[in-house]
Amino acid sequence: MRKFVSVLMAAALSCAFAFAAERGEFETVDIIEDSAVLSDMASVAPVDGELYADVMAQLSDFCTMLSLSGDFSSANAVSTWVMMNKNYFTSSQLKRIKRYLEGIDEEQFELLQMAQFKNPDVSLLLSIFLGMFGVDRFYLGQPIAGLVKLLTGGGFVIWWFVDVFFISRATRNANYREFFNYLDMIQ
Repeated sequence: MRKFVSVLMAAALSCAFAFAAERGEFETVDIIEDSAVLSDMASVAPVDGELYADVMAQLSDFCTMLSLSGDFSSANAVSTWVMMNKNYFTSSQLKRIKRYLEGIDEEQFELLQMAQFKNPDVSLLLSIFLGMFGVDRFYLGQPIAGLVKLLTGGGFVIWWFVDVFFISRATRNANYREFFNYLDMIQ
């Protein structure tokens, strides 16, 4: 079993290095072909040559399939991005964003990683404790609304009270608009 695991580990590393070389992250890639050297690296006895050749052939076919389709890595990247940013958007917004992200190219997707979104939990706390002074609206990037709220004492307390219940959704809607504004900027 240890032999098989060492072969799989080496095969996975070979595949990872091959993808890195395709992306231009490495200038050259040296893939270890000698099973005795591989086994020394894995601290086990030399592996069966047939098993090693079989696993490497299957892994090579798998790597070729991935590089031809190109969808596997982008689908994982989109799913990961959606999971990491799920707190910043509503579920219906995330579905639309996911469909849109699946259609953009890799360069635009990498630039999208730098986008910063407002946290709805932070805006809720700001609204509860400092909403009378309009700090929650300033946080959302709405300086005029923040100034009006500041000058009117939270909209005569009524606006402050309403914002306590609706500021999280307003934050998610602002993030949704910001997402598409950022995409327009990077295109």
